[in-house]
Amino acid sequence: MRPKPPDLRGWPRSVRVGVLGSTRGSSLQPILDALGAAELGGIEIALVISNKKDAGILTRAAQHGLPWRHVPCKKGTPRAEYDAVVTSHLEAAGCEMLLLIGFMRIVSPEFCCRWDLSLIHISEPTRRYA
Repeated sequence: MRPKPPDLRGWPRSVRVGVLGSTRGSSLQPILDALGAAELGGIEIALVISNKKDAGILTRAAQHGLPWRHVPCKKGTPRAEYDAVVTSHLEAAGCEMLLLIGFMRIVSPEFCCRWDLSLIHISEPTRRYA
């Protein structure tokens, strides 16, 4: 059974959002800035996860006092198995929605079904060079 997507309209509390990223996290910065300036209400970053231990997104999370976790993926681990581990951390943190920001992994169909309608993928546009 798929969870219902949260409806932010008129909610008396913030929606707990999980963030997955593998890169610098530069696309997360405007969200952090807006949260810090109280310009973006209704959400709370509950957990930032990266599969890369040296990912800048983890540094950004730490600098902003956000909970973060490195979840390594050992070579040969099936996608669904790794995604189940990630999901367990997200659920333990009470995440209701996900932002994939520069997450450089293909996620499993099981992961997509679990977070269906509660997942937003943010990616920088591809740059074309002449």
